[in-house]
Amino acid sequence: MIDDVLPLRFPITTPSGEQLTSIRVKKGQHINVPTIAINRNKTVWGPDAEVFRPERWLEPGALPAPTSLTQGWSGIFTFIEGPRICIGYRLALFEYKVIMSALLKNFEFKDTGAKLATQFSSTLQPFVEGRKQDGVQIPLIVKDLHQ
Repeated sequence: MIDDVLPLRFPITTPSGEQLTSIRVKKGQHINVPTIAINRNKTVWGPDAEVFRPERWLEPGALPAPTSLTQGWSGIFTFIEGPRICIGYRLALFEYKVIMSALLKNFEFKDTGAKLATQFSSTLQPFVEGRKQDGVQIPLIVKDLHQ
């Protein structure tokens, strides 16, 4: 491994006013890639970037221009991209679809009206506002469709 330079898609301005178009990385230096922040970048997704709005992918013109998105799956950075893309991302998506299909076929889900907030850890963790001490939770009303 050797020292290297990471080019930046958009220049940044340092607190001293210097414009940077790349960042120098020294051999052995650790780099944190903030996936959650990349997926919620307001300059890409707009002012409601923090809002869970899956209909973005269905509304014509609701998605940002492809040039402003990552090249990862569906324009998000969850599985990274390029030669280092998560080797299990197709399996993860397949498992998600199988589980969702089984749940939606057998159950009806209704919102309880609880106000949710999130916290960042190694994953995004939802909790009910005012009840963070109760731990991670998403209250739902679940009805068995076969009863």
